[in-house]
Amino acid sequence: EIREAMKWGCAELNKVGFTGVLDALVTPQTMDLYHQAEQANELTLRVASTALVKPDGDMGQIEMLKEMRAKYNSPMVKTHSAKFFIDGVMENKTALLLEPYADGTVAPALFEKEFFEDMIVACDREKFQVHVHGLGDGAARMTLDAFEKARKVNGEWNSLHQIAHLQLVDPADVPRFKELGVVANFQPLWACMEPTVQTTCIDQIGPDRSEWIYPLAAIIDTGAPYAISSDWCVSTYEPMPIMQTALTRQDPWVGRYAPVLTPQHRIDIDTAVKGYTIRAAEDAWNSDIAGSITPGKCADMVIFDQDLYEIDPYDLINVKTMATFLEGNEVYRNESFDG
Repeated sequence: EIREAMKWGCAELNKVGFTGVLDALVTPQTMDLYHQAEQANELTLRVASTALVKPDGDMGQIEMLKEMRAKYNSPMVKTHSAKFFIDGVMENKTALLLEPYADGTVAPALFEKEFFEDMIVACDREKFQVHVHGLGDGAARMTLDAFEKARKVNGEWNSLHQIAHLQLVDPADVPRFKELGVVANFQPLWACMEPTVQTTCIDQIGPDRSEWIYPLAAIIDTGAPYAISSDWCVSTYEPMPIMQTALTRQDPWVGRYAPVLTPQHRIDIDTAVKGYTIRAAEDAWNSDIAGSITPGKCADMVIFDQDLYEIDPYDLINVKTMATFLEGNEVYRNESFDG
């Protein structure tokens, strides 16, 4: 059933222009199935993956990561990264904040601080990328501190460790992404004033801190590495509404008359496109083979029915994929495309 789901997922993602993904939570079983699919020529996406590290485990999890990396290390399917959940989500007040929620709630970190830092240092020493789920400003601070410690202990290298989500970042931590070479992995679809944002976020942290919700522009403008992505299957995998939200900070299904969330954090179309292409490839350690149409790289390409750089940002949601190519092979063609 999972193999069939993988084929379905590949086809659906090809339809909207994807040639590669980061599976941000895999187990040995998942990777074995990816490997089987690769051997059967069923994959039409390049899969980089990050393996789950559990807070109730021990340092022996490093050996599990090493075994997975050794076993799954092809250009099409690889495990190169370790995944940590350091907090939950704002909706149920489990996101880790630097200051309490409005009602006094104080959410704990999901990892004990010393064990978290020890695991980060150990993963960094073994040359694994680290991928951390971090929603709150406390989660960002705790993770950046751990990455800084790893750099001091092991020395600097181009790890591109990353924090995903970043719903709230304290302004004092904004420059640290560039300083530490940490990837800000954003899911901009949520960076709009849809109905629950007021009640589950702004009312819980207050208007001043709410100015730092999903601070895309603030972090990206420092020159920090970044990526633009979805959080499928929590939200849509389609890139166009996600990019439109990143450009407008408005609900893409409502459009230009929707309320705006923190417009100072809008980005432009070139930044968004690069976040899905060359930046995403770099952050998945695939920049040698993917991310740009460059001699020597794989011919991964997508054709859209409109020029993303020329159209009104509010029309991005209407862009259609005409064809998708993986390594020069057509993996999707729109029935209306005669090119």
